[in-house]
Amino acid sequence: MPEIYFLQRMSAMENSKTIYLVEDEKEISDIIIKYLEKEGYRVVPFYDGDNAVREILENSPDLTILDIMLPGMNGIEILKEMRKKGTSPVIFISARKSEVDKILGIELGADDYMGKPFSFRELVARVKSLFRRLDFKNSGQFPTGSNIIRTKNLTLDVDCRIIRSVSSSSSLELTVSEFSLLKTMMTHPGKIFTRDELRNHLSNGERSMDSRTVDMHIKNLRKKIEDVGVASFLIKSIRGVGYKFEE
Repeated sequence: MPEIYFLQRMSAMENSKTIYLVEDEKEISDIIIKYLEKEGYRVVPFYDGDNAVREILENSPDLTILDIMLPGMNGIEILKEMRKKGTSPVIFISARKSEVDKILGIELGADDYMGKPFSFRELVARVKSLFRRLDFKNSGQFPTGSNIIRTKNLTLDVDCRIIRSVSSSSSLELTVSEFSLLKTMMTHPGKIFTRDELRNHLSNGERSMDSRTVDMHIKNLRKKIEDVGVASFLIKSIRGVGYKFEE
């Protein structure tokens, strides 16, 4: 059972973060566990949604890696229950191609999304990146990388995926997809990108989805730009074509 699995690893990894892995395919789960435990994380596996959601809500793990298609309660339903309680971080992994699931996941507050098949090394890298950003966020500050894209009103920290207002100290972190789109447009100010061109800059799991995926991320990007005190019209809609970034 998951509780026994958890206790067996506690003594060997006292200071590591705890990750709940909700994945019904045991072969995939075992490989993910191997990669994450190699990095010192404690991993508690679950193979169905009903057992997982009870443990997640009771114990609030440092991170939940959550499949969408599960026996019992599915990943979207689990995330809804999690968000009623708090903001515990979630990375979705899924083979489902439904854009509705993707949109729901992001709007409900998933921190990242990886489409199957994916690189297990990339998953580990995203887990590390998410924990790094959360550690800085919880300490009341954000890391500053050396690779910065600057415009008149907005800066993008490429190393840390963080946007900042030039005129204030307001900062916000971006998801992988939001970052990819904004970086693409900020490095080519004034250039009009079609939705298909922008979609090509998204992760493999999203490239197969239609143009509404890009629109969804642009909507979220504009909201975050506004939240740091910068006018959202920096990203301009070009009717019938796509978007461009301009000062």
